[in-house]
Amino acid sequence: MKLSIWDIFKYIYKWKILIILSVVAAIGLSVIYINKSQSYESQVVIKFNDACIKEGKTPNGDEFDPQEIISPDVITSVIEDMDLKKSVENLRSRVKVKAIIPKTEETRKESLIKEGEEYSYYPDSYTITYTGRVGESPGMVRDILDSIVKNYLDSYVHNYINQIAVNDFTFDEDLGNQDYIELAEIMSNKIDTIIASLGNYYSSDSSFRSSKTGLTFMDIETEYKHLRDFTIPKIYSNIYEGQISKDKILLIQKYRQKINEYRLQEQNYSDKAAMTKERLDSFAQANVNVPNSYNATAEDVDIIQDVYGDAQGDRNVTTTYDDLITKYVSDLTSANNARLNAGECEKIVEKFTTEVNSDVNTDKLTEEIKSDIAYTKDKLNSIYTILNDTINDFNDANAITHISILTGVRYYALKSLSIYAVLFVGAALMISVLFALAYELIKRYLIESAESKE
Repeated sequence: MKLSIWDIFKYIYKWKILIILSVVAAIGLSVIYINKSQSYESQVVIKFNDACIKEGKTPNGDEFDPQEIISPDVITSVIEDMDLKKSVENLRSRVKVKAIIPKTEETRKESLIKEGEEYSYYPDSYTITYTGRVGESPGMVRDILDSIVKNYLDSYVHNYINQIAVNDFTFDEDLGNQDYIELAEIMSNKIDTIIASLGNYYSSDSSFRSSKTGLTFMDIETEYKHLRDFTIPKIYSNIYEGQISKDKILLIQKYRQKINEYRLQEQNYSDKAAMTKERLDSFAQANVNVPNSYNATAEDVDIIQDVYGDAQGDRNVTTTYDDLITKYVSDLTSANNARLNAGECEKIVEKFTTEVNSDVNTDKLTEEIKSDIAYTKDKLNSIYTILNDTINDFNDANAITHISILTGVRYYALKSLSIYAVLFVGAALMISVLFALAYELIKRYLIESAESKE
């Protein structure tokens, strides 16, 4: 049986319908396979702008660990933000953080190691990759990585950028639990703490204005200062004028007890300060004859000139004497604070033990105090909501100055439809052509065999 190339083309053409249908079916199967088994990967590149990262340190001096990008706290926040049905470890295992090291640095590393020299390099750019599971949409894969980056930026600013966070200072105390003057003290202390914290934000960026609230930190500070300078003094004034109290006898007992506690604290810290002073005097006396730059000549002690620092940078070294001075000042300050607090409590006791002016309308004053406390409570709650939104805007803007996102969050399929389509079509084409040729050759062979027998 002779077979020419034209016979092969003739057989293939004869079975063209089957071959075409096989190719179409292969394309359809490849699409179904990809849809059933496709997974996506998202990727982003970030760069740390703080110079300390290139020294392997965080802004607060700790050792920098890039795995903090996917720390449990960050991943937990991602799961909560996106309401994911995943465990922390499950999600962390699918995120990879890889340092970007320039080729020139690789060459330098090889050269130094070859020469036996010590080598160290701390990268400041990293690729973060999240590999999604089969069935996760590309949008979901992108959003998860985007949330990881966002929550890490928040975490980095919170942990390292030395901004004092303003805690939730909303005022929800039960009015029945404490006396009016105690509530006024609580509110006053909270307002003072917030104002001090706002000063840190304002000093770091006086021009910042929240895009969400439209306010600056100075605008919000003005609201708190109005409460501090007008509303709170009015509450105190009304309380003192009418000696307004829910239980005057109990209140006086409380403040007399506070006086005793503050006096004990004052004595305790004063004794500590005295002991530290004795150690300071002993330390100074013991070192009075030790040669130094103040009591010796050049023959007595060698003083090294023109020393500006060492290879590792200038060092902030504190001595035992420095530590004693710090403790001495701290104890004296604490003793003085306790003395002042005791004095304030004595003034309150004195005010509540004097006779009240008979012309004072205590019922009216009581209603005014209750109304002002309720007003202050509601005002603190509303201002805090605005403050929280403003701080969140500030942290988002501030994070960008410390960490740059060099690329947007990109995603791509791990399986290429075109490659699998080519493979499926190639296999279908080969199988259908071989089937067509085999069928025709067998058929031809049987016919020729039958003819030769005749």
